[in-house]
Amino acid sequence: MGGDIIVSTSDLKNLEQLAGKRLALELASVNVLVLAGALAKSDLHLNQLDLVPLPQGEMPLAVAKKRVDAAISYPPVSLELTALPGVHRLFDTAQTPNAVLDVLIVAEEVIEKHPRELQRVIRSHNEALL
Repeated sequence: MGGDIIVSTSDLKNLEQLAGKRLALELASVNVLVLAGALAKSDLHLNQLDLVPLPQGEMPLAVAKKRVDAAISYPPVSLELTALPGVHRLFDTAQTPNAVLDVLIVAEEVIEKHPRELQRVIRSHNEALL
């Protein structure tokens, strides 16, 4: 399962059914790349979507209140979204391997002075993606 996902309400069963629907996404994020991957894997086209720019933190309420029909998200917000009644995954980045990579760059000095703390950071990050 990929960490970045597109979720929708239960009445939408596939990506193509998003045509004419309101899709929440965070414009200055990896959401745009996730959308590009989803479009490439479907018969859906960008001009068929009603894109709703929205910060990640506002997406669960927007979906719950039906202000949008679907949303593109990533942990931890995606976990909130998939926990909502009637919400399910339409797409995740497992369908586009290596398209979204999480990278952590650490100064050598930090690695040398704080190896245990760095291990905890990496472990926590990986757990958050599950």
